[in-house]
Amino acid sequence: MTPPAPCTYEQARNREPSAYGTDAVNSLRAIIAASLVACAPAVAADDSPDPRAILERTKTTGGTFTIHYWNSVTIPGETAFEEASAEFHQGDLHRVETPRDRVVADCRAQTGAHLFVAAGEVVEGPMVATYACGISTHTPILSLERLPDTVTKFGPAQRVRVTDARFIRDYTVLANGALVHTVFSENSPEQRVHIVAEAFFLEEAIPAGMAFDKASLATPFLPQGIRP
Repeated sequence: MTPPAPCTYEQARNREPSAYGTDAVNSLRAIIAASLVACAPAVAADDSPDPRAILERTKTTGGTFTIHYWNSVTIPGETAFEEASAEFHQGDLHRVETPRDRVVADCRAQTGAHLFVAAGEVVEGPMVATYACGISTHTPILSLERLPDTVTKFGPAQRVRVTDARFIRDYTVLANGALVHTVFSENSPEQRVHIVAEAFFLEEAIPAGMAFDKASLATPFLPQGIRP
């Protein structure tokens, strides 16, 4: 397959990055949940009351994992829809895929590339890593707070709420930094929910042949037809 055509950051800087998995949603950030219990961390990573530590864990994890999500998306003025997305992580490297987006990033080096599949355009730069790696810090954070801990199908988890000018974003975070539940609500008095991303498959491995470089954006790794 021919590698996707590049475009400059100036051409694409106003384009809203996909919220699935890139936050995961951003950012929209999964195969049979019952099979994952053996892989789940036994305890949450720490008891720090500082939500910043939880956010940073999602962006600096050195773990290896594959996550599949089922996303429910409601955009004002458009037809609501549901779809799958996936995230893959190994060491400092991260990959996010939705039906419209493929994103790769080096979370330590703060570099990345984002392919907009329909247009065949690629945006490159450090801003890609800010929304692809863990909890998105692509837009200025107005507030960050700790929510009560929870127990998920994958094990104990910690929760944080991030508020920016557009969204109130709730994240559920495992000990290895993986995001297993994300809710984007409108930052308005109505707080209408726009995106819910629910992990339904988690494995502490990545598929054979997985790649995280720009050239690999030409090849999809999101499995076809997956759903909870």
